[in-house]
Amino acid sequence: MIPSKPFKQVCKKCGYSKIIVPESDVFPFATDWTPKCPKCKGGLERKKLNFMDQIFIPVISLKNSFKK
Repeated sequence: MIPSKPFKQVCKKCGYSKIIVPESDVFPFATDWTPKCPKCKGGLERKKLNFMDQIFIPVISLKNSFKK
């Protein structure tokens, strides 16, 4: 199993963004990934993480481990 790389979803309309850290290479439908922006319902675009985004990955991973 090779985990997928984290990525960022950014709304084209309002600029909303969210960092997604997949737990495995299988992307289950039950995750809180949405193809539409929760704020304005615009389309989300997948982007690579920049340096500052990568700093938050350990925090997000830790937060996700408590959801289980």
